[in-house]
Amino acid sequence: CSEAFVHVRVRATFPHVRGQTMTTGVCPQRFGPENTTARARESHASSDIAINGFFGRMGQTIYAESMTHNSANITLGCDAEEKIKNHDGLDSIILTSNLISSENSFDVVIDFSLPNPSINAINACVSMKKPMTIGTTGFDKDQLCTEFSPQA
Repeated sequence: CSEAFVHVRVRATFPHVRGQTMTTGVCPQRFGPENTTARARESHASSDIAINGFFGRMGQTIYAESMTHNSANITLGCDAEEKIKNHDGLDSIILTSNLISSENSFDVVIDFSLPNPSINAINACVSMKKPMTIGTTGFDKDQLCTEFSPQA
């Protein structure tokens, strides 16, 4: 699918990457070529965002920064069950340890978790056909070479 990616340049507004340009993409083979241009255009509109690794440093940084932008609507925080138990909820954000259980509450996932939870989130996003941006590091060689495909 990598040769068919349509790239959209996004100007980063988070303090640690201010002024840098990041690239993201939408895969026409996964979402259909007719939807690729529309999805690229919609990238400037407000999306409902789930953060995987919500209670981590980057998850909290993204959440805090989203409060200053009208176009960033964080609707779901996903993290380990024991981290969620220590919080009653935040405003109107759904807290869960399972992305699939709340699949209708978000359009895209931003992942800043750990390698294994990130792999779980990738599998969930593939099965739900939801786009995902991964900022997680620390993957081993086997994890990096994993191929993901929708369940039939």
